[in-house]
Amino acid sequence: MIEKVKALIAQAEPYAKLVWEKTKLYWKKLWFMSVFNKDRYKGQTKLQKAGSLVYTFFMILLLGWVSLEINFLNLYGYMPSMSEVRKPRMPLVSEVYSEDGVLLGSYFVEKRTPVKFEDIDSNTVNALVATEDIRFYSHSGLDIYGLAGAMVSTVQGDKRGGSTITNQLAKNLYNTRKTNVGGLLGYIPLIRTLVAKVKEWITAIKLEFFFDKNEILTMYFNTVDFGNNAFGISSAAEYYFSKTPKELSIDESAILVGLLKATNYYNPKANPDNAKNRKNTVLSQMTKYGFLSEKQKAKYDKKKIRLNITEIVKDDGLAPYFRSILAKELKPWCEENDLNLYTDGLKIYTTINSKAQKYAEQSVRENMVQIQKSFKISLYGEYWYDRNIKKQRRELKEKGKVPLEIELEKLAKESYRYKEAIADGLTAEQAMAIMNKPTNTMVFEGGKQVQRKLTPIDSIKSEMEQLHCGLVSIKPKTGEVIAWVGGTNWDFFKYDHVWQSRRQPGSTFKPIVYATALESGMSACTKIVDQPLKYETIINGKPDVWEPQNSNRGFSYSPVSLRRALAQSINTISIQLAEQVGPKAVIKTAKKFGIGTQDLHEDLSIALGTGSISLFEMVQAYGVFVNDGKLKKVRWINKIEDHEGRLIEDFTEKVKEERVMSDSNAYTMTYFLRGGVEESGGTSRALYNYGLADNNEIGGKTGTSNDYADGWYVGITHDLATGAWVGGKDMRIHFEGAQGQGGRTGLPIVARYLQLVYSDPKTGVTRGKFEKPSDYDVNLDCYKYAPKIDFLDSLENPFDSANVDKIHIDFNDVDEEEDDAEIEDGP
Repeated sequence: MIEKVKALIAQAEPYAKLVWEKTKLYWKKLWFMSVFNKDRYKGQTKLQKAGSLVYTFFMILLLGWVSLEINFLNLYGYMPSMSEVRKPRMPLVSEVYSEDGVLLGSYFVEKRTPVKFEDIDSNTVNALVATEDIRFYSHSGLDIYGLAGAMVSTVQGDKRGGSTITNQLAKNLYNTRKTNVGGLLGYIPLIRTLVAKVKEWITAIKLEFFFDKNEILTMYFNTVDFGNNAFGISSAAEYYFSKTPKELSIDESAILVGLLKATNYYNPKANPDNAKNRKNTVLSQMTKYGFLSEKQKAKYDKKKIRLNITEIVKDDGLAPYFRSILAKELKPWCEENDLNLYTDGLKIYTTINSKAQKYAEQSVRENMVQIQKSFKISLYGEYWYDRNIKKQRRELKEKGKVPLEIELEKLAKESYRYKEAIADGLTAEQAMAIMNKPTNTMVFEGGKQVQRKLTPIDSIKSEMEQLHCGLVSIKPKTGEVIAWVGGTNWDFFKYDHVWQSRRQPGSTFKPIVYATALESGMSACTKIVDQPLKYETIINGKPDVWEPQNSNRGFSYSPVSLRRALAQSINTISIQLAEQVGPKAVIKTAKKFGIGTQDLHEDLSIALGTGSISLFEMVQAYGVFVNDGKLKKVRWINKIEDHEGRLIEDFTEKVKEERVMSDSNAYTMTYFLRGGVEESGGTSRALYNYGLADNNEIGGKTGTSNDYADGWYVGITHDLATGAWVGGKDMRIHFEGAQGQGGRTGLPIVARYLQLVYSDPKTGVTRGKFEKPSDYDVNLDCYKYAPKIDFLDSLENPFDSANVDKIHIDFNDVDEEEDDAEIEDGP
């Protein structure tokens, strides 16, 4: 083999020498004519020297162009080839699939409808040329005069751009400013910008070679970003004015062209005042270059901005909240793999079950309509702001404005209608008068958008008191998320309440306390006396006495088993457990269970769920009980393929699992949580009404934060952990009565979802019993065999009661009113 290689080298050697000699010969010829040949250059006349300088300049340009085209030594990075420019590659759509092969939705840079040049109004074309590139029809992609003027302006401190429309098209089509296409020189700040500029110039010249001016303008108008997810002139005209590009008026064309300079700052929806000033600048440019008369300019200068918004980018697919979070979580993965989620046509196969997801969204939709009605009834027909402003006036006894009124005024001034009035030249007082004038307004009501005769102020009040929710369902033994609903309606409320929102879980947190006690050595048959408690502490910064109450404001003064105490959500027993094991130990358990501990307080109020936790974390933690005491790293993706179906990464091979409690104690916790359904007075007894306990072991826990601001429910079965949360955007906006309990908000959402998934075998969810460890030897027949165990002797390391007075508690965070027991009992 070695001899064959040597023979091949010997045969190729003469040819290699020939190529080398030819290269040196051509290089000498190139070098001979340049200024670098000093001996020759010194002996030339002035005219000859000038010729050598010109020759050298073009030689350097040629060599630079060749090195750019071939990406010499990877110095420059990606450069669009001639074939790519001849047939521009449009961004590919990435698709998201469920685990059962259903298309959930897609990710894309733009959702646009391309138009022909004749479909674009001439005034729009004139506005663009006058504002961005007045010599567009005379240059060949690179405007030497404009470039020179930009350099002079930069030296003088005025950052005026020198890019032509063709330059901008090249940048938009080929992303020449991306870091990962910059090569080695891309890591040097100023050089990076210069290389990108040169690439754009060369690409622009290529574009001008292959396409005529009207074709370039058409491509530009079809690819440019007009803000608010409106890509291309057709989408922009439809979104902002509900028109086609051909129907745009002169001032509307000026508005759209004007916002290209900065789509946020000059956005007519968000910043109408800025948009109006920019519109007038565009009109001035059109007048300057003869596209408009002074009379026309004066007419359109005075015209007010009047938008007619049509929402054109709506996501009607399944799991929109899930897909929004998935995109954010995929960002670092895409960066590591040099991929673009929005342009590379990826195929993402998730763990979501399309049937389960459909039923989750159905449950949220059905229940939230009823819950919202109950909330309005609890306010006695008033807006929350009106009701509480009156309350503040009575309490503070102040004249004039009080804090809530100031807050409401601030919200009004942030609204589009107020900004529009100010942009039209009205005073603050006149604009506020408009905000208090009834008009036809679209509001979210009954699960859909409806038109109502309201003042803009009242529409703000209506929006602020909309209740929100989240539901997530996972398979703890595999770590798969099968359903995810982050809110009531994606078209109106984009914020995700599964992953992003952190709220007080109330009594839903109590199982973490009980699990800590079991792991610390407490017997499953321990009984603790339900009795009044008193702690000297700090409340709202002042020395005080904390006397936690039960939901019924009473005490049984009797020993209660742990299962029944958890089932009935007895606050005093949960607090005593936290006192025995210590708040630090509870927080440590929460962390092991996958709960972020940054918002958990190291005091006894932790037993009542006063910290802030995401719904996702809470459900993942309950999954530990189902998965034999092991925390399975929850995953959302099965695999990702490229646009041709080639596997990029298989995520099923990277599932991590860690034991965080014994399998014996985990099974005991499932038995405790079943008590909420099976024990008399259990807070989950309503599950019987949905038929969920038939031939099925099911458990769960309700949770309600102070003043009914948050309603929670997390339920577990042998193969699922599912949780739901309901509450307002602002924690101050809450139910005025017991209808805001977790048992009446979160529980029905989870129950209806389970009812639906059990009815459909395609979900893969089944009824059954919790898996008992083969060596499980804990006696759970506590009523027959378990003696009363003394409170302070039940653990090896009882809590040091002498330190109780050092615990600081924020009174407003303490959950003293967990009324979940007031649920209709099942059979």
